[in-house]
Amino acid sequence: MKTKTITLLTLFTIISFSVFAQLNPVSNLYYNQTYHFPSYCPSYNCFELSWNAPIASNDTLKGYNVYKDQLLYLYTTQTQVSCYQTIPCPYTDFYFNYPFWIKIKAVYNHNNVESIANDSVHVYQLALNIEEKNSNDFVVVNNPVKAGENIGLLFPAISSNKCILKVVSQNGQTIKQYDLKNVSNSIVNISTTQLSPGIYLITLQLDGKTLSTKLIIQ
Repeated sequence: MKTKTITLLTLFTIISFSVFAQLNPVSNLYYNQTYHFPSYCPSYNCFELSWNAPIASNDTLKGYNVYKDQLLYLYTTQTQVSCYQTIPCPYTDFYFNYPFWIKIKAVYNHNNVESIANDSVHVYQLALNIEEKNSNDFVVVNNPVKAGENIGLLFPAISSNKCILKVVSQNGQTIKQYDLKNVSNSIVNISTTQLSPGIYLITLQLDGKTLSTKLIIQ
């Protein structure tokens, strides 16, 4: 009888582990922070936090838990949490108690079990008083930057609504690329995920021109 009990418990453990292993996580976590004065954004810092839905599985996806450090910040059924300059922002407390790390966990099934979080982003500072800066500059606000922190980029006053931002290694390889919109005279923050300590070149392509600046990651 004891042998059967142990066998059943072992089988139950294996089944439970298999079910949990199917709780696919979100992917392509993206965070972008810009400064727009004036705007509806908290402290004029607008942001876009987005991710891709998990790969489909036998489990029922209900939504997503957004964590700031280890604390649950909000639950949402969308794949984006954002504050834009022209729309009143429902997340006025987003920057409370910064710096902090953000991670997203997918929520599954009737018992609201969570997936793991494969990636995270670091919100470590607010952009302030950009209206006093030279609007013709394209510079790295925090240079050098520590690995794991975001790169703050001050964009010039530009007429184009679209531009391409690239992070290029010393051997010419494009490590990251972003298609950006409406970043004129603002600060944009991008993650240093996948960037090892070293020297990089950041290029900005717009209106047929290319602007560039050096980045040092420690």
